[in-house]
Amino acid sequence: MGLGIALTEDYPMKDGWPQAKYGTLGLLRAPDVPPIKIHLVKAPDDQLSPYAHGAKGIGELSLIPITPACQNAYYNFDGEFRTELPMKNTFYKKKK
Repeated sequence: MGLGIALTEDYPMKDGWPQAKYGTLGLLRAPDVPPIKIHLVKAPDDQLSPYAHGAKGIGELSLIPITPACQNAYYNFDGEFRTELPMKNTFYKKKK
């Protein structure tokens, strides 16, 4: 998800207002979502609930550093400092 944000997502804004229509953002519609496997995580026995329901939303925090890490990898690769999303690889275009 983090690389998807860095390399493919574009949400054009003008003066703080979205310029794209919601239906054009590439979001999956309910019938297009692939089957999802559910894995329940058992909590320690001393908790009221047998499952770790309080662990919701922890994965999104790990997405925060991925875009700047990708930007740094691109910068180390070709010396170009990218400041817009989605980030583009312009190195091969320049060589042609």
